[in-house]
Amino acid sequence: MLWIDRQGRILDVNESACRQLGYSYSELVQMSVGDSDPFFTPDQWGRLWEKLKVHGTMSLESSQRHRNGSIYPTEVLANYFEYEGVEYNCMLVRDISRRKAYEQRIQRLTDLYHALSEINQAIVRMETKDKLFPLVCKVAVEFAGFEMAWIGVPSEQRDAIIPEVFYGTGTDYLTGLSFPLMTTDAEQLGPIALSFREARNIFVNDFMSDPLTTPWKARAQMYGWRSGATFPIIQGDTVVAVMAVYAVTTDAFHEEAVTVLDEMVRDIAFALDTFDRELARKKAEQSLYEREQHFRAYFERSMVGMATAASDRRWIEVNPAL
Repeated sequence: MLWIDRQGRILDVNESACRQLGYSYSELVQMSVGDSDPFFTPDQWGRLWEKLKVHGTMSLESSQRHRNGSIYPTEVLANYFEYEGVEYNCMLVRDISRRKAYEQRIQRLTDLYHALSEINQAIVRMETKDKLFPLVCKVAVEFAGFEMAWIGVPSEQRDAIIPEVFYGTGTDYLTGLSFPLMTTDAEQLGPIALSFREARNIFVNDFMSDPLTTPWKARAQMYGWRSGATFPIIQGDTVVAVMAVYAVTTDAFHEEAVTVLDEMVRDIAFALDTFDRELARKKAEQSLYEREQHFRAYFERSMVGMATAASDRRWIEVNPAL
């Protein structure tokens, strides 16, 4: 609780306010609203005060700056009082960091399910990975909310992963990059290579502190990436590609998000198997058609009389020679 005057000066606070902000009582009563709320300018405070005089009570979301410099979201209940001709604002301030984190988590999950739906719809329309892979990267950025997504495939010698398609902010990160698969240097064997070699998902929730990402930290920092994940794309029993996504927040890959992302990659793998089956079916149909045409030509042009008959000895077809 904070008592504040018309000019935004803090007049009185309770112990809870001191704990929340990290200051002593004597320090806080020497401060103003702008010192504790980094987004409140004098003009904004003036407009809020005028509205408060009209309504008497107002509820709003704002933020507070702790003594250590960290900023956290708050819910404020402001109450207007006038006593002996002096105006006061009694503000009840509640830390809503947990609620905001939960809301962001739910929104993230909603975005991921939206992306999963978009990819499943695309799978129905697509016929080849050449069309599917670019769309998957686009959906991961535009619907799932990642900063950048890319899919890499093995080099001809299968000794490195080469980025093939990518989408989003910071694709320059991939310029000139390949990810060695055969290296014995543990530091060079990062998430991309491990996902491919071991056919497993890898999640890095703090890019700057995880030893797996050491060789790429400087580049990632240029683009503000704080977490990343890699997924093997498996066709049949073989890893044929790796997908990577990056986020600008740490801890972007909570348990529910991991479940949805894993399902997304499994659907991509299913699509690849479906594409192969459809291609095999078309090839078989084409082969059958070609054999039939070859036999038809031989049947029609043969100098030897030929015919086909039914089981009851009826003629079905005869060639000109017969």
